[in-house]
Order: sequence, then structure tokens, then C-alpha cells
Amino acid sequence: MSESTLPTDLGRYRLTLGRRRGLQMKPMVFCPKPDPIPGESLLGLVARAVDRNGFRSLNVVLRLADIAGSTAGILPRVDQDAVERLAYVLKVPSAEIISRTHRAVEPEDGASGTFIDFYGVPLRALYREKARRRVSPRALAIAPYHRAIHDIRPLLFCPETMEYLIDRCPVCDRLLGWHSTCGVAMCEHCLDDNGRPFVDLRDFPQPMVEVTSHTGLCLIADLVNPLA
Repeated sequence: MSESTLPTDLGRYRLTLGRRRGLQMKPMVFCPKPDPIPGESLLGLVARAVDRNGFRSLNVVLRLADIAGSTAGILPRVDQDAVERLAYVLKVPSAEIISRTHRAVEPEDGASGTFIDFYGVPLRALYREKARRRVSPRALAIAPYHRAIHDIRPLLFCPETMEYLIDRCPVCDRLLGWHSTCGVAMCEHCLDDNGRPFVDLRDFPQPMVEVTSHTGLCLIADLVNPLA
């Protein structure tokens, strides 16, 4: 990643959030590794950065970037100024943040309702899951990052693995969320006495989709798949 693509003009920015007013904005120590992955969701990217820097709460990043609100409610719907601050804190190019935000758009056919830009496709906002972390254990075993397409509520399966998605821990049955993280492949609720996660979602593969034509099903998913 070229250093010239990283935001560099926010070092003297003074934070405005409560209990942090006047402090100078600083980036996290470690940038996400690997670099932002094509098709990765913004929350997934933030979660990887949080985990690599030894934190548990995604709200840490919001506070560092001077963004008020909860992770589920405000990300990835952030304005341009917040995009620059978030990119600075994560130490990634602004373009990697912009491409993962979902701004409001007007549908071309004049349909009613609220629509967002989901990687170039107008999508009803209510179709994007904001609070639950939906994952495919088999996809996480291939590469442990959160696929943005898993946020599309009508899609109950992963186009990459044809496996049904889960949004609950197979062990404790609690909802997988975004407020805290132990890494996108781990349950954030199942912790040992030392606070370490012990349930790896990759160890719990789910049933596969059984249809007559996988190709036809994938064609439907490709209508909104960032990697199509």
C-alpha cells in the first residue's frame, strides 16, 4: 500500500467527543493486515483493525475517529469528513472506506422507500442487515474476513461456499454482533476465565443449499455481489 494514498492532514485535528475534547487525533498503532480485501464490509474491516490492535470494542475506533453513535447505527453510513477521519485512524486509503459506505440514492424507476448504494446497485435500505453479524463458517475457513454480501438479508446463503449463513453462536446461541469483537471468526460471547475466546465459528460448518441449479442461484446473488 502506497503511503501517498493515506490521509496525512488530520494529525492536528482536535477531538470533540465527551471526555476526549481537545485531545489530538492519532491513528491506531497497527493497520489492518492483510490490507482491505475486495468484497469486505466496512464493519468487518474495522473489526479486523480493532482485533489486531488488541481492543475488544468497535466503539474504540469511533471515539478515535471522533464519530458519535453506535457501530450498528452509524457505520457504514458516515459523511465525507468522517470517512477521512476513519481512514486516518485505520491507516488505510480513503478510497477503501468510501467504497464500503452506502450512501442514500434515488432509484431510477421512482420506487418509494429508502434506497442505498450497495457497491453500485440501488438496494432498499431495509434489506441490509445492520446489527447482526452473518457469517459462513466455510467462507471464514477460506479467509477470515466478513463478506459484505452476507449483510443482504434476503440471501440466506454464502455465494462463495453455497453454505447457509448463521447469525448466532452454535455453542451459546447468542446473536453475533458488531459492538465487541474477538476477530470475525470467533464468538465474542464465549470467553474463558482469562477473557480469551474459545469458540471458533470455523469449526461449525453449516448445511449446504440444495437446489436444482446452483448456477441460477448464483446469478441471482451476483446482482448485488461486489465481487460479481
